[in-house]
Amino acid sequence: MAVLAVVAYHAGLPLPGGFAGVDVFFVISGYLIARLLRAEAAETGRIDLPAFWERRARRLLPALFAVLAATMAAAWVLLLPRELEETSFALRGASIFAANLALADLLDYFAGPSERQALLHLWSLGVEEQFYLAFPLLAAALMRRAWSLRVFAGLAAASFAAAQVGVATAPENAFFLPHMRAWELLVGVLLAWAGPLRPSGRVRAAAGLAGAALLALTFALAPGAGGYPGWPAALPVAGAALLIAAGDGGAHPVGRVLSLGPVAAAGLISYSLYLWHWPLLALPRAWLGGDLPGWGAALAVAAAFPLAWASWRYLERPFRRPGGVVGRRGVLALSAAGCLGFLALGYA
Repeated sequence: MAVLAVVAYHAGLPLPGGFAGVDVFFVISGYLIARLLRAEAAETGRIDLPAFWERRARRLLPALFAVLAATMAAAWVLLLPRELEETSFALRGASIFAANLALADLLDYFAGPSERQALLHLWSLGVEEQFYLAFPLLAAALMRRAWSLRVFAGLAAASFAAAQVGVATAPENAFFLPHMRAWELLVGVLLAWAGPLRPSGRVRAAAGLAGAALLALTFALAPGAGGYPGWPAALPVAGAALLIAAGDGGAHPVGRVLSLGPVAAAGLISYSLYLWHWPLLALPRAWLGGDLPGWGAALAVAAAFPLAWASWRYLERPFRRPGGVVGRRGVLALSAAGCLGFLALGYA
């Protein structure tokens, strides 16, 4: 649901709130990471931080490196010097897990020229990468503390308050900066850290329908980016939280729909689809100096799906298996080489 809404919004379809799919990403990421770390701590009594970061590198970097390489090769051919310089600045940020910070310096996410910034979409990955670096340290420190849930709740409240202030005083920065987005990830953390929920079937069905309704209303009716990530973002965040709380597939009607083959397949390739779709839209816009016609956007989105499948099949899957393609040292070496290589390319 989240990735298809974002792709539809970026392609210019009449889904004015589709950008809020990114807020759904954040809740899912917070929930997933906290649940994995909590389960590991319960099973082993500790959190293996190097192993966690190895898994994140295996999950994120192979597909990301492929997209960065392809995008920069195309940018070299298609972009004017000033546009290439801006894209290279974003590349330098992406290479050190700070694309959001670099882009906050470059542009307003919803301004016209941003539609031609080929690496704009990596701002959300930067927020998640910063969460992956910081949260496991906090979780390891608090895993045996009875009051850890209250700490996470307090941090979420403080982040939400900061977002409210940021939206009022510096909305462009508020959109990108991690401490103003952290509350969305921490909502997912709170769901996972509270332990397994066992609601009745009726409660699951009601939560699933309510969550889906909130997301549908947000995607279809949100008037624009005004107020994000403040109060307006609470709607998609609450919708995502309700769907997660409703539980797995067959337990409720919405879950059964989301478990259908084509829907699940879109979810399976969602990370690669998110990575590939935006450069395919942004680079032609930059080359043409304006918007794509409807058929051009449709072709770009159509091309994103097979690329996403190939990226998932030949990059994500092989590298995700520990020891499948390379061991831990190999992952570390390749990750460092890739990051340093793209950093150098950005400066060059």
